Amino acid sequence: MEYDLIIKPKAQNDIKKALDWYKAEGGNLPEKLLDKIDESLEKIQQNPEHYQKRYHEIRIIFTKKFS
Repeated sequence: MEYDLIIKPKAQNDIKKALDWYKAEGGNLPEKLLDKIDESLEKIQQNPEHYQKRYHEIRIIFTKKFS
């Protein structure tokens, strides 16, 4: 079962800032970052209860390193 995923505007803004920063650094790092974020979001959608709660009902996942 796939769950609905809500990405709040503040989180969207954080992602945009990170992508902009990597764009300024050059190379294909923005694409790699976005791929890792997409992978993490897919994992959350598939099995959200797998990830630990950090604050009330907010769960956390860490993206894998990329370069």
